[in-house]
Amino acid sequence: MKKDHNPVVHLLEIRKPEDIIAFVEEIMASGGKYRFEPVGGRRSNSNDIELANEPVAPLVERITNGIDAILERTEAEKRSSGQLPDSPRKATEQWLGVKRGHLDALNQEQIRQFADNVEISFWDSGRDKHPSVIIHDNGIGQHPFDLPSTILSLGESNKIGKHYLCGAYGHGGSSTFAWCDYTIIISRRRPGHNDGKPDLIGWTIVRKNPDYEDAKTTIYEYLVTEDKKVPTIQPVVLEKGGFEFGTYIAHIGYELDRYSGPASIVSYRLFQNRLFDPVLPYWLVDNRQEPRFRRALAGNLRRLHKLEEEDSNAKSQVEYQNEYEENLGDDGKMLVRYWVLKVKPRGESGDEKFYLDSYLEAPKSPRNVAITLNGQRQEFLDKRFIKDATRLSFLADYLLVQVECEGLSLRRKKDIFTATRQRIREGAGRLDLIKRVVADALKNDEKLKKLEEERAEATLSKMDEKSEKEVRGLLDRLITAPQASLRGGAEALSTEGSGQVTEFQPKDPPTYLEIVNGEDTIEFLPGEAQKITLEMDGPDDIFERRTNRASLTVDLSSIPKAKITRGPAKSGKISVQITIPKDTPVDTTGIIRCSLDMDNLPSPLKAEEKNFIVVPPPPPFTATEPPTRLSIAGKKESPVHLRRGRKTSISIYTDAADDILTRTNNPAIFESECSVPGANVVGRRGPSEGRMQIRIFTPETTSDGTVGVLTIKLRLADGKVLEDKRDCVVIPPSEKRPPKPRGGGTRQRPEPNYEIIQVKKDDDNWIRFGWDESYVGKYEASDKLYLYVSRNHTRLTEELERRRSAGERPEQIERAWRRYFAHVAYHLYLHHKHEQSSKPTDGEQAQTFSSVSGQQPEELLKTEMERVSQTVLLLLRSVADLTASED
Repeated sequence: MKKDHNPVVHLLEIRKPEDIIAFVEEIMASGGKYRFEPVGGRRSNSNDIELANEPVAPLVERITNGIDAILERTEAEKRSSGQLPDSPRKATEQWLGVKRGHLDALNQEQIRQFADNVEISFWDSGRDKHPSVIIHDNGIGQHPFDLPSTILSLGESNKIGKHYLCGAYGHGGSSTFAWCDYTIIISRRRPGHNDGKPDLIGWTIVRKNPDYEDAKTTIYEYLVTEDKKVPTIQPVVLEKGGFEFGTYIAHIGYELDRYSGPASIVSYRLFQNRLFDPVLPYWLVDNRQEPRFRRALAGNLRRLHKLEEEDSNAKSQVEYQNEYEENLGDDGKMLVRYWVLKVKPRGESGDEKFYLDSYLEAPKSPRNVAITLNGQRQEFLDKRFIKDATRLSFLADYLLVQVECEGLSLRRKKDIFTATRQRIREGAGRLDLIKRVVADALKNDEKLKKLEEERAEATLSKMDEKSEKEVRGLLDRLITAPQASLRGGAEALSTEGSGQVTEFQPKDPPTYLEIVNGEDTIEFLPGEAQKITLEMDGPDDIFERRTNRASLTVDLSSIPKAKITRGPAKSGKISVQITIPKDTPVDTTGIIRCSLDMDNLPSPLKAEEKNFIVVPPPPPFTATEPPTRLSIAGKKESPVHLRRGRKTSISIYTDAADDILTRTNNPAIFESECSVPGANVVGRRGPSEGRMQIRIFTPETTSDGTVGVLTIKLRLADGKVLEDKRDCVVIPPSEKRPPKPRGGGTRQRPEPNYEIIQVKKDDDNWIRFGWDESYVGKYEASDKLYLYVSRNHTRLTEELERRRSAGERPEQIERAWRRYFAHVAYHLYLHHKHEQSSKPTDGEQAQTFSSVSGQQPEELLKTEMERVSQTVLLLLRSVADLTASED
C-alpha cells in the first residue's frame, strides 16, 4: 500500500486473500496505531458466529440485511408521513408503491431500478471454489460509532421493535465470518440522519485470529484503533469512488465449495429459491464469467407469474397451479401456493432434465417445499415428505410448493421461527402444524389426484405380461415364504394406517365384490373413458387361470352399447374402464351393476349398485372480466351437509380469473361465513379454472340437525358484490365401515401390494431418477409399493454379455434376468419394510442417523444395492456353472 494511498480506497480494490493479509501486516507494523478486539466484545464468540452448517444461508442474511437497510433509509426519508407499517410488505406498498408488497406487481424496468440499491457480486480470489463475495447496499448505513453495537455485535439488534423490517435477532449476517478468513466492512450513515454525530465513514477488518490455532474454538476479532474505536475517514476521500453511503461487506476467499460455479448456472437458481419472494429485488453479478453476468433477481414467485408475460418466446412450464389458505383463528392464516411443472420434452435445450430443476436450489434437489417468512426461505420439506404425507409419489418430482407464513400472528411466528432463521422449531403447533396444513392442501386437491394417476400411467415402463407374471410369482414366494414360517399359518396383521404396505390375503372363492369409487353418483362424458375400481378378496389369477376361472359382468342399465374394458386383478383391486357412445344424450341416468361369477360360488357376487349420470364435457374455461358468477355447487333446494366434528369441503363455481384475489390491479376480496353456531370457515382453495373450495369445521359439541346459512361473497374492485347463499344442516359423522374379510388360513399365501417396474436407459424413470449405469434399483411407496430395477446396471450388462458369449440360448439369458430382477426387487422390499419398522419418531434423530456415515439415505441405498447386485449375479453364475458341469 502506498503511503499516500488511503486505506479504504485500497480495501475497496482487494479481492484476494494474499492482498488482505499483506494489508493487515502492513498496518499492524505501523507502530501500535491498530489492534484487534473480539467481535461481540468477548473472546468466546464462535458459538454465536458458527451457527450455519452451510455457506449460503449467511449470504442470504446479508442480502436481507441490505434490503432492511433500504427500508430503514426510506423510513428515515418519509418520517412523520403516517403510521408505521406493521410488515415489510406493507412498508414497500406504503412507501415505495409496490402493490400488495409483492414484486410481481412491478415490470422488469421497475425491478432493475429497485435492484440498484442492493448487489451481491462474485470475484476471482485465486483460490479454487473460494470466490470473494461482496454485498453492497445503498441503505441507511451505520455510523462508525455504532458499528460495534450493530454489524459487529452478536445477538444485539436495533430492529426488534421495527415490524417493517425483515430482521430482528442480530445473528444471521455475522455467520459469514465463519466461512472466510477475512471480511472487509465499510459503512457510512446516510447524510442528514446521523443524530448529531459527525459525518464519517467507518471501516474495519474481521478475521479469524491466527495466533490461537491450537485453541478449542476460533476467536473472531475486528480491527480498531489504539483507543479501541472503529477506524474512520472523511467522506470527501471517496466522493469520486462512487461510495456515497450505505454498507459494503467483502468476504475474501469465501468457502462456497459446491455452490461456487458460474452464477448464471448455480447462484441464479440458488438465490431465486432461497429468497423465494423477497420484498425488494437485488442484483446478482459474477465478474468471473466472460462476458460478465448481471441479472436483477426477484424470486421464484415472480418468475412463475411473469415468465410468459416478459418473454414472448417462453413456453408455459406450469401445467397446474393453485393455492390453499387455512384460517387458524387467533393464530392468523397460512397460505400454501403450489405448482405442477410440465414434463420436459426430450431433446429440448437447457441444462435441466426437469423444468422443476430451474426453480430448485440445485438440479435434482429433493427440497421442493419452501417455508418462507417475508419471502426468505426459513426451512424446507422434501419430496419424501410429499410422498409419505400425500401419496403423490409420481407428482412429487414435478411439484413446487411455497408455504407463506406472513399471515400468522406475531405470537405464532415467535413460537415457530428461531433466531438463526435456518430451522423451525419441532413439535405440535410448530413444524407439525405446517406439515399438516401442507398435507391438507395437497392431498385434498382432486386435480392433483388426477394428475398423479396420469403421471403414473405415463411413467411406468412395464415388462411383457409373461415375464411380469413369472417375476411376480418368484418374488411372491421370496416375500411370503419366511412370513408363513414365522406365522405358522396365522393371518397377517394389517398395517393399514401405519405407513407400511398392507399385505393382501386372498380367498378362493372370493366372498365379496364392491365398487369403491367414492362418489355417490358417477359422472360419464360421452365418448370418453371413465375408470371405476372394484374391490374383492379373490386371488390375482382369478380371471386367467385354466380351471375355475371367474367372469365379471358390468352393466349400465340404460346404455347397452357401453364399451367395458377390464384390467387384471391385483391385490384385490380390479380396474374397469367404461366408455359410453359419443351420441349418448346428456343427462341420461341409470344404474351401474357389477357381478362376479365362478363355478364354485353358490350364487354370483353382486356389488352394491351405483347411480350414474351423463354430463356434458366442460367447455374450456374462459374468465369473464369483470366476473359475473359465483355459486355454491349442488342443487339450490338441497342443504349443505356439515359433518359434526369434521371438516366439510364445499365446491364453488365462478367465472372469475385465477388471479382475481392476488392480482396487482383491482383485486377482489372473497368472504365466506356460516351461521351455524360454532362452525368456522377454516380453509379456502383457488380460484383455479373456474373452481374454488372452502372447508368448514363444525365442532363436535354442535347438535345434529342444527341449521344455518352459508354465505359467500366476491367483492369486486368496482364496488359490485357477487353473492350466493345456501341452507346448511349439521349431520352426524359417517360411521367407519368394519373392514371387509380379507381371507387367511394355512393354505392361503398373502399377496404383497406392490408393482414391479424395469427401468431401461433413457426411459422416463431413468431420466426422472437421474440414473446412470451404476444404479441398481430403488423403491417408492404410495398407495402401493413400487419396486424399480435397472436393466442397464453395469455388472448386469457384463453378466448377460458373458452368457451370450458362452453360447447360452436367449431363453436361458432371459430366465437369468428374471431371477436377478426378482431377487433385487426382494431386497428392495426388505429394505422398505426395515425402514418402516425402524423409522425414528423424532426428526432430529433421523437427521443424526443419516449424518453418521456422511451419506444421505438414497446414497446409502445405492451403495447397498450395488453390493446386492454383485452377490446375486455371483449366485446366479455359480448355479449356472454347476448345471453346466453336471451336464
